[in-house]
Amino acid sequence: MKKTYQEKEKEKNLKLIMSVLKKKRKVTKLELSKKLNLSIPTVTKFINKLLNLGIVFEAELSESSGGRRPLVFEFVPDSLLSISIKLELNYLQIALINLDGNIIKRKTINKNFIENKDIIKILIQEIKIFIFEIGILKEKLYGIGISIPGIVSDNELLLKVGTNFKLRDINFEVLQNELNLRVHIENEANCAAIAELFKNKNKNISNILVISIGTGIGAGIIIDNRLYRGQEYRAGEAGHITLYPHGNKCNCGNEGCWELYCSDTALIKQFKNVFPDINSLKDIFSNKITCTKEFQELIKTFTSNMAIGIRDLMLIFDPNKIIISGDICNYSKYIKSDLELLALKTTNFYDTSNKKIEFSSYKSDANLIGAGILAFSDFFSF
Repeated sequence: MKKTYQEKEKEKNLKLIMSVLKKKRKVTKLELSKKLNLSIPTVTKFINKLLNLGIVFEAELSESSGGRRPLVFEFVPDSLLSISIKLELNYLQIALINLDGNIIKRKTINKNFIENKDIIKILIQEIKIFIFEIGILKEKLYGIGISIPGIVSDNELLLKVGTNFKLRDINFEVLQNELNLRVHIENEANCAAIAELFKNKNKNISNILVISIGTGIGAGIIIDNRLYRGQEYRAGEAGHITLYPHGNKCNCGNEGCWELYCSDTALIKQFKNVFPDINSLKDIFSNKITCTKEFQELIKTFTSNMAIGIRDLMLIFDPNKIIISGDICNYSKYIKSDLELLALKTTNFYDTSNKKIEFSSYKSDANLIGAGILAFSDFFSF
């Protein structure tokens, strides 16, 4: 149902108040009124709502220059929690996330989800077990956020195309009904971007490009502090831009896609062709082979291919900040300097002197955290 103007204004004001509370931790009604240009009665209505939800409580009285001292309202990040799901081809992560975007508890389940049509049944079962194991009261759970590689529609709760999963039209509404918790689903790169935006807000950084590297590659695009999803939720499928025309065949049906050369899956495959015992990124960056000529050559090619894709995206979006997320962040020292040198090469029409490439401090947890924050979309803007 389409929201009225009044409903949109209420939603916007609540999110503004939550943003101030999250940043300052303790505020008075007068401070909120002045900062947000809202009347005291309006601020009072929202504070009363947050008090009822337990998101704030009346803290100690603040200092006063005279007269009655005003009440201070303190933000309680653990008052509400969300269940966050990170779904990958061969494993599932479940986490408990608070209003600060911090992971409270987590669990990993190793399972193959490629062509697995029981995916919803498995999720329901594992979430129920997780809730039971951590002993959390259902009343504290606000919702569920799910990060998944592929093209999704949050409005329809539908995974439309999970290319690498080889799945289509998977409906998550059954999960929502079974668990009686509101469910949000989002592309994994967009979830990573939500996490980075949540962390970087109020830092004069409004345009962020988050490149999420995992079993594939995705781009989370933040423009003017808002996540850009595209008309049909298909924006950011950067892993399927063509790196090499007539190159390797991709699951998407095209050839030479970027993720066939620069995803974790691709990098492991490239190294395994030379070093048969390689099965993970950890194996690649072990001390056993990092000093070999073959390692240097493979990493040089990987870095060069990464730089080409990043430069193409930079030319399109001109971001303030480029952030790479994923397990590769654990090994950034092997690629960072060369990647910046190649990707940030200044041309006559594009000055990159004020830009740099960062590796996410969340590492492979960015999309897991972002999914949990997504469940709090009633309180935060992204």
